[in-house]
Amino acid sequence: MKHKDGHDLQAVHLLRTGRHFRLRPGVKVILGRNQEENALLQSLATEKDTLLQGLGFNGPTALSRKVLSRREMGQVANLILRYAGLANGNIQSKGPSGMIRLDAENFMDEDAIEHLRIRPLDKNRLKTTAPPTSTQATQRP
Repeated sequence: MKHKDGHDLQAVHLLRTGRHFRLRPGVKVILGRNQEENALLQSLATEKDTLLQGLGFNGPTALSRKVLSRREMGQVANLILRYAGLANGNIQSKGPSGMIRLDAENFMDEDAIEHLRIRPLDKNRLKTTAPPTSTQATQRP
């Protein structure tokens, strides 16, 4: 089900799945929070996407709809290790550039992780007020 503005049903599933992080403008990564979300991320990955997973340990699967640089893959590897509760580990990246194995160490502190995290919208912030009427807009205190 594609829409003329480019959004599709997969995009909606991804918005509702996992933890979202922005690595740089235009580049977002999603980390699964459990086995079900990891499986969903794997099933939605295309040949144009970058998919990262831990090797030899249970942890989040990460999906980005963009090609990631080596630095960005390192950031995602750190996020995977952080949420797996590990200090180090091997991460496999599969994407347009082929398969890459990363030996990673978790060196990101909580502030660095929070800086990358995309927070869900606060529903209270979405409440709108009616725009001022023309008389209210022209009145001065």
